[in-house]
Amino acid sequence: MRLINPLLAVSSYVTWMTQTLFWSLVQFNVFSFFSRKSQVFAADASTDKNYCTASINYYKANVMNNPYTKKSVCKDDCLGDFYVAPVFKSNLRLVIQKKCGCEAKKQTEWNKKLEVESSFITPTSHYRKLPQLKCYAYSDEESKECGSGCSLSPIKLLIIGLTLVYSLLAH
Repeated sequence: MRLINPLLAVSSYVTWMTQTLFWSLVQFNVFSFFSRKSQVFAADASTDKNYCTASINYYKANVMNNPYTKKSVCKDDCLGDFYVAPVFKSNLRLVIQKKCGCEAKKQTEWNKKLEVESSFITPTSHYRKLPQLKCYAYSDEESKECGSGCSLSPIKLLIIGLTLVYSLLAH
């Protein structure tokens, strides 16, 4: 009988490990079933990116819902008006750029080409970083949560609580 004791200890350890793995997988699948489907897939990294954005205009707006007009610098160091108004039932803003005030300086160059050699551009200059804006809820019908990627729903809290209670009672 003494020769079987080590075998029984190993078999009980394997049984315990199998049960633990099984219940962990069951709990994970139940949690995944009730959680939101937020899967992110990696995109293929392509090395040759050609962007045709030569210039970008940024407009700074206040966070109030009232439309307003301000001046902005146009193409040839002229000042032009732009108008910002909220879009109804959304958090979007409509920006309308009026014509610049200095028509005498205006020169259109239709055949101008932007030639850039890729060997002189640093890798970080290919990508633009988006402006760091806070999230504002502009309408009463909107949800006040602006990005609930990490928020805990009641079902998630229930599953986590049941998992903890089960693990404490099992030992």
